[in-house]
Amino acid sequence: MTNEVTGHFDYIAQTYEQRVTIISKLYRRLKQSLIKNIVPPGKKILDYGCGTGEILNSLHSSHGIGYDSSTEMTKLAKSKFKKLHFVSSLTSIRTKFDYILMLDIIEHLQNLSGELTTVKKYMGADTKLVISYVDLFWKPLLDFLEAIKLKMPEGPHKRIDVKKILNLAAKSGLKLRRKGKSLLITYLIFER
Repeated sequence: MTNEVTGHFDYIAQTYEQRVTIISKLYRRLKQSLIKNIVPPGKKILDYGCGTGEILNSLHSSHGIGYDSSTEMTKLAKSKFKKLHFVSSLTSIRTKFDYILMLDIIEHLQNLSGELTTVKKYMGADTKLVISYVDLFWKPLLDFLEAIKLKMPEGPHKRIDVKKILNLAAKSGLKLRRKGKSLLITYLIFER
């Protein structure tokens, strides 16, 4: 992520709980329900772009690590979920995971290809990489909700067309195993 994106999330972490709207809560529940249907309990999970850790906490992993480039977000996650492990750097992580989650972060990544190369280091032969994002169709509505403060501010981001995601993933050596939709959320599941 860029320094600008990290700075945005460091800034909103300070008032995160006050910024959570009913729409944010409903969207989080929708995303948690979707991911729980994809990731069974008891798995080793890397939540890449974990934010405040709610998704990782809901999954009942055998070994879960939440990574976020925002140190303030990881501090908030640590204070909320003391039994989980959250980091702002992956340099000390040597584990291969069963599932790697990149949920609603791809639009914040300046170099998606580079980030996919990074997460591949933590993928074994059977690891599933789950990428989720809000479909471009919903952009005008989301921009409006953010403008009237009914949605958490996104900060610097650029919505990405699914064809570009699939192309970059293929160039990174990832194979699409499943694609699906659940109301607002599109998800892609890749393997090596």
